[in-house]
Amino acid sequence: MDPTEIIKAVPDLAKGLAAVGTAIPFTRIVKKMLGPATDELAEMWKDRVRFYRYQNQMQCVKKAEQMAQKAGFTPQTVPPKILFPLLEGVSLEDNDHLHTMWAALLANAASPTDSSTVRPGFIALLKEMCGDEATILKFVFDSVHKSVSKNWQKHSESLEEIKEMYEKEFRPASGDDITFYTALDSLEAAELIRTSNLGTAWGLTSRGYHFIMSCSPPKGASQ
Repeated sequence: MDPTEIIKAVPDLAKGLAAVGTAIPFTRIVKKMLGPATDELAEMWKDRVRFYRYQNQMQCVKKAEQMAQKAGFTPQTVPPKILFPLLEGVSLEDNDHLHTMWAALLANAASPTDSSTVRPGFIALLKEMCGDEATILKFVFDSVHKSVSKNWQKHSESLEEIKEMYEKEFRPASGDDITFYTALDSLEAAELIRTSNLGTAWGLTSRGYHFIMSCSPPKGASQ
């Protein structure tokens, strides 16, 4: 098995990073203060931005490689339409949980059996997602697999249970529910979850279910 097949196109992407950070804001006064050092400092800061983004990309690739190895499949080449936007998105990710979801999306896109489930639109969803939104979505997803029926289309989680989990996980300020309901609204606006029972419960849409599946580490044939 050769998991490095996942990153066939990474060198080409790295070449394109030269354009990152070109708009370093230097006012006339700042330029006056820095003098001849202005250009050198601008290049130094751009290099740091490039390195930060490249490091995030390579960590994502390594995680995806490990997932492919664990699942026991030989990765196939990821189409540029998926690969380049995906690596661009993960390059700015600073949340560990979301970073792992990016890696899982890459691993699934390289899977010979599951690549068709990774839609280009999932990249935009993950790029706009906050950590608390991902946690809520995963909580609802996991509750389906813990249920007796395991029918994600009919299963829903009570609002009280979701909120209890959220408060334990993020400990928002006492009496401040704004961030919680904003996260719910964002997930609903993205059509990943839907409300039922007059707003007292939340369940996954088909889009939400397959989004989480694509952003979860791939499973091997024997799993």
